[in-house]
Amino acid sequence: MRSGLLTRVVALACRTQHSRLVLVAAMSGSLVTPSFAQDVTPNLGQVQEFRKSDTNRVQFYSKKGQELESAPAFEPQGKTATSSPTPQPYQRTAGAAPLKNYHAELFGETKPSSTGVQPIPTAVENTSGPILNAAYQYDPNSDSSEIRPAGAEQPAQTAELPEWAQNMKSRTPDEAKKPVVAEISIPGGQRSSGPVLQVAPASTVEAPKVQLADLKNGPQTPSMKIEWKSLSDINVGQECECELLVSNVGGSSAFGVNVEATFPTTVRLLEASPRPQTVASSLTWDLGKLDAGQATVIKVKMIPSERGELNATAQVHFTGAAQSAFVVREPQISLDMQGPTKVMIGDPASHNVTITNPGNGIAKNVRLEAIIPAGLEHSRGERLLMDVGSLNPGESRTIRLALAAVGGGNQVVQVAATAEGGLARSTQSSVTVIAPSLQAEISGPGLRYIGRNAAYTLRVMNDGTVATSNVRVMHKVPDGFEFVSASKGASFDAPTRILSWFVGKLEAGKSAEMQVELKAEKIGDFVHYIRATSEHGSTVDSQILTRVDGTSSLVVEITDLDDPVEVGHETAYEIKILNEGSAAAKEVGLSCELPEGVRFLKAEGPSQHVVDGNTILFQPLANVGTGNTIKYRVHVTGNIEGNLRFRARLTSAASPEPLIFEELTRFYGDGN
Repeated sequence: MRSGLLTRVVALACRTQHSRLVLVAAMSGSLVTPSFAQDVTPNLGQVQEFRKSDTNRVQFYSKKGQELESAPAFEPQGKTATSSPTPQPYQRTAGAAPLKNYHAELFGETKPSSTGVQPIPTAVENTSGPILNAAYQYDPNSDSSEIRPAGAEQPAQTAELPEWAQNMKSRTPDEAKKPVVAEISIPGGQRSSGPVLQVAPASTVEAPKVQLADLKNGPQTPSMKIEWKSLSDINVGQECECELLVSNVGGSSAFGVNVEATFPTTVRLLEASPRPQTVASSLTWDLGKLDAGQATVIKVKMIPSERGELNATAQVHFTGAAQSAFVVREPQISLDMQGPTKVMIGDPASHNVTITNPGNGIAKNVRLEAIIPAGLEHSRGERLLMDVGSLNPGESRTIRLALAAVGGGNQVVQVAATAEGGLARSTQSSVTVIAPSLQAEISGPGLRYIGRNAAYTLRVMNDGTVATSNVRVMHKVPDGFEFVSASKGASFDAPTRILSWFVGKLEAGKSAEMQVELKAEKIGDFVHYIRATSEHGSTVDSQILTRVDGTSSLVVEITDLDDPVEVGHETAYEIKILNEGSAAAKEVGLSCELPEGVRFLKAEGPSQHVVDGNTILFQPLANVGTGNTIKYRVHVTGNIEGNLRFRARLTSAASPEPLIFEELTRFYGDGN
């Protein structure tokens, strides 16, 4: 049964030159009857090829690529082929020929022909090469009726791939991810540069502005779902319809929804509903706003031109928007200070500082700074810094400044509060400190000579508005004076040289006086200090400067060493200057005047001298201390007889007028 069936297949393939039947018969390796093998004469040494020209036409080609006019029958090797009618190559026209029913010929039964759908012819350029090379050998002397393939080989070079396959193969991974841009085709196999769907040119589309009324409070979660659906079967060359479902599956509205669809080049687009806004390399629809749960359906009609997968892509772009009403709060601070306006000195003068937040926000990092004046005292000093912390809306905190009045007069307390955000407030408070205001003074001589007494008067006054008690007056006696006497109530402490009086209570506007007598003992400038105090700590000081000076008392003594003196013999005068005063003599100068008949020989003394005629001038001495003595000696000779007078002139800073001293000397000759 099997061999008979294969025999009929081979015979049918040879008559019809049906490529598939020939290939099946050649590759199956089935047994063929000897009689049939003698009828088929192979063309020895020649390998036949099967080439695919297109989907509608199949031809036989030789190994050289030339189309065979007839299909030779197989002949036994070494024999001449028998004559037979030359078969013509099968040529299939563009129109589909009716299918023959080969079932009866193969199986001996009559069966109606198939009524299946006829294939759609397409125009494809014949660019493919041989897809299979096969050679067959037949041995007539063989006992076996099996036909064995002589060999099969693939072409050395792979058949050239279509352009689209080469593009896909050459793409990088990143490029392969990009969608294929669809080119809309038209009937007749020609392509137009313009779109099939004619749409008026679209103006520039701006992103829709979201109205505040459309926004909702709280978190917004728009989520878009996009899905392709086929509404009919999709067949090559037939109109089909698909739809794109765009739905908002999120919990809030989506704004500015934009859909972009891209189709492959193997389809021809006919119609789209709704009409797209732009038609170029892709179709785009601006759907605007889609509320939560809302969906839009886009329907597209098209005709595919090739079978296989039709990859249509779609992208959706949208924006989400949310609004929230935030409450803006404003913290504030206010500052108030309360305290006494008038206190007695020594009494407490505490102040209370209140910081309040009148705003509706929290005032953070509140700090307080206080400046304490000199008339008030705080245990922590004159500048206080305090951290208050945070103040809730409407909250107040009070801080007590424990102050004490230590000085009279008007005292001003200054405070300032600061907080985060540049908040700052300041205020101040004035308090009058009532205190007795004492005044003290001392009067006396500004110059006294040493050894002389000096009288001083001390006076203390209360020029305040209230009386004061425990008033005391003290006088510091300087070292250059000695205490002689004082008015009633005085006491003198010799080791400390302090003379003091206790006055007691002194009414406002009243005063008290004290007297003291002192003796100047040293030369110099001496300061007399006095101080008056009261029970409230009021203290006042005063002073006076007294200069103690001395007097210089210069005594001049002139002695002639020889008296009488022979004429022509040398003699000398000795001049002694003694300061017997209480002060040093300044700029002490000496000049000696010689009488007529006396000749100057030489001079000796503590300073240089010059001779001007009969006058000898000595350079003045800067200082001659108290009790010091200086000596000068002048050597002369007498040239005449008689009583001659030697005269000395003394000058000093204390005695601008010269003091004149003389000494009488008798000069005698040999005849007397």
